[in-house]
Amino acid sequence: MPEKRKRGRGRPKFEPTDDQRNIVKALAACGHAANDVAIYFSLDVKTVRRAFRAELAEGRTFFGARLAVGIAQKALGGNLTAIIFMLKTQFGWRETNRTELTGKDGQPLSFSDLSDDAARELMDALRASLGLKASGAGLDQENASDSHVDALAGATDGGIGQPG
Repeated sequence: MPEKRKRGRGRPKFEPTDDQRNIVKALAACGHAANDVAIYFSLDVKTVRRAFRAELAEGRTFFGARLAVGIAQKALGGNLTAIIFMLKTQFGWRETNRTELTGKDGQPLSFSDLSDDAARELMDALRASLGLKASGAGLDQENASDSHVDALAGATDGGIGQPG
């Protein structure tokens, strides 16, 4: 005669019923998370995620689809907020900000009134922002050829930041 298997320690494994599965699917379809389901059934949230994985996923998908249809209907009905939301989230639109720096009265920035020390500090800051080597007290030959930095500072004529 075969030996009886002894049951292990702890609680028996939770096996959900069809009614429980339908309830979980309905709760998830209304936007409730696994934590809510755990409270509803007095279960640990890990047990809920293990036992109702498919129902939670299906309900969440249904809920998301209902939300998407609702927001799409609002957008198609002319709701500007819904239109902007759909364009940004579904069609990759984004807002861009553009900042332009100008001098006095909208004129180009002028660095001609800077002292040599102030000009060197500005050039070093520009070089640092571009990841280039700072000049220190004066420019070495390597940094003197950084024409793109000089152009940013408006110093393409070789006046600002050149060793004196």
